[in-house]
Amino acid sequence: MVHVSRWVESTFSNLLEDPSVQAVVINFRDITERKQAQDALAASLAELHALFASMQDTVLVIDRDGVYRKIAPTNSNKSYILPQDVIGKKLDDFFPAEQVKKFIKVIRQVLETKQTMQIEYKSM
Repeated sequence: MVHVSRWVESTFSNLLEDPSVQAVVINFRDITERKQAQDALAASLAELHALFASMQDTVLVIDRDGVYRKIAPTNSNKSYILPQDVIGKKLDDFFPAEQVKKFIKVIRQVLETKQTMQIEYKSM
């Protein structure tokens, strides 16, 4: 006989309506698949964090109005942009108006088409 480990969730309830019976109802639920999915997700997240930590790039999340929302966790030793310096601020705070217009146009196109786009520009 092969022994297989399972994850089980148990719920203990006092649902008996007869007050003369001193007992509880125990419900057992097999949650093995859920736990395996959680473990797989945790491993995947750990791998993504390791990948981001090894990146030389800075990854920013900017909304359709040009507001910085997040900086992905990349290698903080090589980052020249600090989250506290940009989160909540707009592209206008860092770039000339013409450049901002180009960025906003591309951001909105990406959001609408779900296609990746690439642009090049000279940083000041």
